[in-house]
Amino acid sequence: MDETQSDNSKYQKGFNEGYIITKYEPGLSDMISLFKNESQRGEGFRDGRQQFVLEQTKDRHPSWLTDNNRPQRTTEDKTKGRDLEER
Repeated sequence: MDETQSDNSKYQKGFNEGYIITKYEPGLSDMISLFKNESQRGEGFRDGRQQFVLEQTKDRHPSWLTDNNRPQRTTEDKTKGRDLEER
């Protein structure tokens, strides 16, 4: 195994650890992420942790807030039922 494959393997292992530890032990994940570890594994851990947090944030939004389900408003909807000349 050459050095590049080894670095990728370390990053991937750290990413998976960060994701899983954040999912099941968020307090431990917070403590681990505070360590200054500049290795590939440490970088992967932080990225895995961030990925899990990002996914959780997306899951908490109601489905109607997503762009795919949002109803399109037209200018007719904004003025419908208003009599603009009564002012």
